[in-house]
Amino acid sequence: MQMKITFNMTAKRAATLAACLIISACSADSKDGAHADEHTDTSTKGGASSSQTDAGKADTKDDSKDSAPTSTSKPDAGAQTASDAGGAAPSDKPKAEPKAETPKTETQTPAATARPKRYAVASYVFGDESETSYVYLVDTLEKPKLDVKQALELPGRGSIAARGKYLFVADGEAPVIRRYEISDKGEFKEAGRLDFTKYEFETIRLDDWQNIFVSDDKAYLGGSRSGNLVIWNPAMLAIEGEIDLPELTRPNLEIDSSSMVQQGKHVLFVIGWKDWDAYKTSTEQYLISIDTTTDKLADMTREERCPALANHVDRDEDGNLYFSNWIYNVTETLVSKAKSSCALRVKKDERAFDKDWILEYPTLTEGREGAGFNYYKGGHAFLSVFHAEGVKIDAMTDPAELATSANWKLWSVDLTAQKATPVEGLEPASGGYTLLEVDGHTLLTQSTEDYEKTTVFEVTGDRAFTKRFEVAGFCYQVALVP
Repeated sequence: MQMKITFNMTAKRAATLAACLIISACSADSKDGAHADEHTDTSTKGGASSSQTDAGKADTKDDSKDSAPTSTSKPDAGAQTASDAGGAAPSDKPKAEPKAETPKTETQTPAATARPKRYAVASYVFGDESETSYVYLVDTLEKPKLDVKQALELPGRGSIAARGKYLFVADGEAPVIRRYEISDKGEFKEAGRLDFTKYEFETIRLDDWQNIFVSDDKAYLGGSRSGNLVIWNPAMLAIEGEIDLPELTRPNLEIDSSSMVQQGKHVLFVIGWKDWDAYKTSTEQYLISIDTTTDKLADMTREERCPALANHVDRDEDGNLYFSNWIYNVTETLVSKAKSSCALRVKKDERAFDKDWILEYPTLTEGREGAGFNYYKGGHAFLSVFHAEGVKIDAMTDPAELATSANWKLWSVDLTAQKATPVEGLEPASGGYTLLEVDGHTLLTQSTEDYEKTTVFEVTGDRAFTKRFEVAGFCYQVALVP
C-alpha cells in the first residue's frame, strides 16, 4: 500500500497551516491536555499568565528587535503547559545559638543555583528559492531578544518538540529527528539522532499533526508514504515498530488529517481527503482510534456532519474534546458554495462524536464562515471569521488567496450562551492563527498576509491581548526547554 498521510501539512498548499498546534513543555505535550498538542496531549488549556496589562487591548509598542531575515513567500498549510515549581517558605523559627563552652565554626554551603528558564521559538522564513528554519532560545516570553546569530539554523521547514529532558528537532529536508540537551549557558548539545529513511518519509513534522508523545518512552509519528504510524522511543531514541492502518488511498486525493490527541489509553484523530488542485474536500471522513496498550487500530467511525475536521484538537477543563476545520475548506464554501463549516465534540473518556452537540459557525457570526476553532478556558473559545465585506468573490477567485488574505478577524465564542463577538484590539490578519499553552502562558500567534513576520500575543484574564514579541517568518511553535 502506497499513500501519504500529510496530517494537515501538504506540499501543495499555498499558505499556512497554523491553527497552529502547540508543543509540549517538559512533562506536557500540548495545549489539549492529553497530548497536551496536534498529537501531544497531557494538559488542559487555561493556565493564563498573571500579567494583565492593557485590559483587553493589544499593546502596539514593540521594543524588541528581530534580526532574522525577512520572509518573501508563504507556507503551504497549516499547540502544553508546565507548572512552576513552588519552593517552601522559609521558617520563622529562630535558630538556636551554640553554647559558649563549645563554640562551633559554621560552614556555609552555597545555595543551589536555580537553572534559568528557557523557551524555544521556532520560525521558518521563505525565500525566493528556498526556506530556512530558526530555533531561538530565549529566557523570557515578554519582549525576548531574538538573535538569529545565536539560533539553531536548519534548511527547509524544521520543527520542534520538548519531552523529558530533551528538545527534539526535525530536520526540514531529511527524515531525521535530532535530540538536544540545552546547557546552562543556552547552548545546543546534540544527544543523538534517529533516521526514518526506511519508512519513506518525505519530511518529518514534530507538531501535533504528525507526532504525538504517548509517554516519555513512546511516540507515534505519521506522514510516511506507507500510510502507517511509526512507533518510536524518545528516551532510547529507537524505532520500535509500526501501526497498520486500513487502506486509505483515494484516487486523485490526498489525506487531510486533524492533530492527534490522547484520550485515556487511546489516541484519536480524524482523517479526510482533499483535492488540493481543485480545492475540493471529500464528504468522506473518519474518526480513528488507536489503542496505545496494543498499538493497534481500535475504531474507525464515519462522520459527515461537519466537513474537513482537520484543525488542532482542543480539550476543555472537563476533558471534552473539540474537533473543527482549518481555513481552506472555508474558501471552498465561499467560492463554490460548499457545505458550511462547524465543530463537533467528543465527551470525556469517549471515542465517538456527541450526536447531540454541534457548533454551527454562521448562527453565531451573523452568517459568516469560520475556521480555526480553539478552546481557551471558562467555556470560551476563539474562532477565525472571514469578513467578506468589500471582497469580490466569484468562480474565478483563487481560494488560496482568500485563505491567506487579511480579511479574517478573531471572534470570541461563549459556548454556554451560544454567542460570539469580534475580539477588540486585534487587527484583521491571515486566517490561520495558533493558540499555544506554554509554561502557564496562553499565546496567540498571528502572521502577516505575506508571512514576512509573526506577532505573538499573550492572552490574559478575561480574553485580554498583550503584544509580547515579533519574529521573522511563520511561527507556530513555542516550547519550554527541558
